[in-house]
Amino acid sequence: MTTPRTIDQLPPKLDVTQAAVAYGARAIPKLRRELHGEDVLVIQQGLRSLGELLRNPSYISEAIEEGILIECKKLTSHENNIIRMLTMQLLVYVASHAVGRNALLSLGYIQPLTERFTDSESFVREFAHKTMGQMAMQVPCATAILDADLASTLVQRIVAEDDPSIKIEVMTTMRHCLKCNADAFLKTKAMQVIVQLLSHEDAEVRNNAAMVLTEISFPLEGKRQAVKFGAIGAVVPLLKDENSDVRAGAASAIMTICITTEAKEEAEQQGVIEALPPLLDDTVGRVVLAGIKAITTVSALPNARKAFAALVPKLKELQVAQPNALDKDVMVRAAKHAVDTIQWKP
Repeated sequence: MTTPRTIDQLPPKLDVTQAAVAYGARAIPKLRRELHGEDVLVIQQGLRSLGELLRNPSYISEAIEEGILIECKKLTSHENNIIRMLTMQLLVYVASHAVGRNALLSLGYIQPLTERFTDSESFVREFAHKTMGQMAMQVPCATAILDADLASTLVQRIVAEDDPSIKIEVMTTMRHCLKCNADAFLKTKAMQVIVQLLSHEDAEVRNNAAMVLTEISFPLEGKRQAVKFGAIGAVVPLLKDENSDVRAGAASAIMTICITTEAKEEAEQQGVIEALPPLLDDTVGRVVLAGIKAITTVSALPNARKAFAALVPKLKELQVAQPNALDKDVMVRAAKHAVDTIQWKP
């Protein structure tokens, strides 16, 4: 006859860092109750289990309906570092989806996220900026960020943060907000800060700085500031950068800035006429396309048209459809426009 045995060891597949997940529709309601108590370990376990569930997009709407975000809002300022980190990580998963971004905005998450910008834990700061950047993808959220007067705060955080990954997340938020309205950033020292980042040692930081420079330079005031604070002189060397994304971003920035005569003349002095032609031989299609558009913009200068006349045969060769591009004829139109601009005579 068998007798019961007591085993001292835990089951091999039991994760003690996570709370037990109930079956089916009871999973999220049960985990919400875990977040109510005072026991730090229980809250941490509940947040970890929620994090595993919310990686699956099908649980996002249910979590919102069950009030998970209401509970998480209280935990963003919890005194325990791990709880704050797990909460912010959870918000990143939620903000990855449109329904989650809308919920975060409606629940007033902009202020709690802003308070985490100066958190003592770098992971908390990074997750806070990442969540804010994902929210800013939607126009109402970007508008709300600007209405909260966070433009100067974002610029200050770029300067204050040493971690390149956090700088990138802050610039992501800036890019989305700049698409809505650049005026708030032009009233700060954003242009000076971005110009300095163009020479950063990290290629991803340089790439994001070039993209922000493009966005902030769309208004006329942005073009004026770009000339005033030396953005053209800082971006021209990036046309030879070893990173293809940086080269494409630099060409796009030149195309945007050099609309005004003042900017074109400054670009000529900075050697842009000599720096652009090599982009036509680049092995990356988006770099070639950005180079063609930059050449077209700069070709309004007489000296540029004269120098670029030798590029006409190459530009005509590039007037072929790109089968893998979303717009197959984009290169054809860009090259044709460049040839017409170069060959234009008064």
